[in-house]
Amino acid sequence: PSNPSGCTRCAPHPSLLCCDICNSEHFKELFISPPPIKPTRAPNRSSVKPYNATAMDKDLKSGLRIWRHEQATAVLGKYKVRKWGVILFMSDEIVQRIVDCAHNGKISTAEHIAKETRWRR
Repeated sequence: PSNPSGCTRCAPHPSLLCCDICNSEHFKELFISPPPIKPTRAPNRSSVKPYNATAMDKDLKSGLRIWRHEQATAVLGKYKVRKWGVILFMSDEIVQRIVDCAHNGKISTAEHIAKETRWRR
């Protein structure tokens, strides 16, 4: 006896589960919580062209380093600053990024600083 769909052992069995195309609500009960929402991406930082540092750039960098030390001591305490250094408060890369952006006129507001340093507000 030849059966076009195969014998009872080999023939495909009807599925008890239907696909989400036939019934879009079918699989919703299987998920306990909704899928996580992807966080919004931070805006891209500005591109900064290479330049030769001027006296103003050097003064700004020096001033930022002094400010960083004062703020790190005030926020973290002098013993943590002595043990771990001021880069625990603000890295040298961020100080340089602020100087670079200021040189190229990319910073004029607190929002610009937050964007260029990727600090959260």
